[in-house]
Amino acid sequence: MNCLKSLIFSFGLVVALPVFSQMEPPTAPPGEAQLIEVTATVEDIDLEKRLITVKGPKGRVVTSQVGPKVENLDQVKVGDKVRVAYREALAIMVEPQ
Repeated sequence: MNCLKSLIFSFGLVVALPVFSQMEPPTAPPGEAQLIEVTATVEDIDLEKRLITVKGPKGRVVTSQVGPKVENLDQVKVGDKVRVAYREALAIMVEPQ
């Protein structure tokens, strides 16, 4: 059985929003970011480019570059469960017609 590895990945809004958008809506007011944490399954890893592909709890798949703060990326294997954290914010722009 895979061990639960504790990794924190910073996903940009553009990358993370399509993957985890079916989760609970953000509770932070517009313009303020909210930290979201989920457990995801590792689907693929490119150590040379520091890219990791994970599948979220709703089955959506995202590939993201892992920052240098994750020092033990070489220990992560396909099928491992990882803890993913990202920031989500709602921005509203109102324009006159």
